[in-house]
Amino acid sequence: MEIVIIGATGKGLTVAAYLQKIYPDVTILDVPMEPLEQIQSRRVTIYSSTTFLTNFVVKPIESCASDYDFVFLFVHPFYNKNILPILKSTLHESCFIVSFQENLSDWELIQSS
Repeated sequence: MEIVIIGATGKGLTVAAYLQKIYPDVTILDVPMEPLEQIQSRRVTIYSSTTFLTNFVVKPIESCASDYDFVFLFVHPFYNKNILPILKSTLHESCFIVSFQENLSDWELIQSS
């Protein structure tokens, strides 16, 4: 199962870390590259009842692939105008998109034509 987290936010990284414990193929995509470069070089430590260190594959949003089964949106809605057209043109029809944005007013950008 191929999973992508779009948005290297605190919530996005935490969800990615827990998913990676079950599904090793978790990728982080984001628009600004600076957070991704820091995540790649430093890795991420999750502190909970069990502390663990993660090692994510991180890529710019332009590297979005068509083989993802699940997409989790944590990116700020400001970036929707850049991200949603890429998703619409790239993802396969049976991919699930789950948004953790407060509202997804741009939903029509990712609906099938």
